[in-house]
Amino acid sequence: MELPHDPDFLTCGFVIRAGRKKIAVATDFHEADAMVEHLADADFIFIKANHDLDLLKKYWNHASTFHMSNPKTAQLLYQARKSSRKPPQGIMLGHLSKQRNTGDLAMDAVRDRFREEGADLDFKLEVAPRYEASEMIRLE
Repeated sequence: MELPHDPDFLTCGFVIRAGRKKIAVATDFHEADAMVEHLADADFIFIKANHDLDLLKKYWNHASTFHMSNPKTAQLLYQARKSSRKPPQGIMLGHLSKQRNTGDLAMDAVRDRFREEGADLDFKLEVAPRYEASEMIRLE
């Protein structure tokens, strides 16, 4: 799927289907409007949560305008879950800025969004390790 990112470069994400399983991977984008349908009913989602808004103010980077903030990612995940018939087995937040984000801030944004909406966080939520492979992810 084509992702809205830097207008000078084509950026793509992926929806992978294997049997009844659906995996969605989207990392370099900044607008979530067209993404809900791609994430809905996914068994696993790897998604960008690039920056915390307060840290972005402190460590400004123009390139961040082409990336998803924690609140935008949280809202996208809430909308995708609301549009799904079943929860994903897991969601992994990735592509976090080293200077403008932390795993705890990204996960808290998602948890807070679901709590504000009165929705259960009925899936495993984790952050991708920055410099090594994650643990093996198995889909049931």
